[in-house]
Amino acid sequence: MKKRFSKKLLLSVIVSLGFVFSSFAQDINLNYRETPIKTILKEITGQTGYSFVYSDAIKELDKKVTLNRVEKNADINSVLKELLVGTGITWNIKGKQIALQNSVVKGSAKTAPERVKGYVSDSDGEPLVGVTIVNKTNGVIAATDVDGNYIISADEGDLLSFSLIGMSAYEVYVGKSNVINAVMTEDIIALDDVVVT
Repeated sequence: MKKRFSKKLLLSVIVSLGFVFSSFAQDINLNYRETPIKTILKEITGQTGYSFVYSDAIKELDKKVTLNRVEKNADINSVLKELLVGTGITWNIKGKQIALQNSVVKGSAKTAPERVKGYVSDSDGEPLVGVTIVNKTNGVIAATDVDGNYIISADEGDLLSFSLIGMSAYEVYVGKSNVINAVMTEDIIALDDVVVT
């Protein structure tokens, strides 16, 4: 009885490890010429099961690129590095979700802005994924990752705007602290207007 239990446990561990290792390496077959990055991301999702979270405000995702990559056991990080080179887009992988955010500063600044970071949650303290954060002063855009965390370039006095479908917009001016945590509440009116087809 004890021996049978240990064999089942060993088999469970081996199967679990197989799933863990298979999530890091995927077979990739991408052959695109002058295609928007968003289109290629959808294909990566179809081939690997990774889902992408990003703000539609990241205009660099509309950039047309050429990518030819056929590889067995491809590392998703190396695929993204090749796909997103020169865009200023960074990513964070957690499980099978990949959060994309733009780290490019729009416009020219005389001095480099400070980095403001924080955590965005709902009223129950649960992290909110894919919240768009716009620095209305300098035009920089970021999004929360799968843990509700974000980093954005902003100076003291800049106005940050947080938005997510189904949630009330939240705006705050940057003070002396470089940490701004936001709690967003449900927008009941907006939720009533959503139609699912």
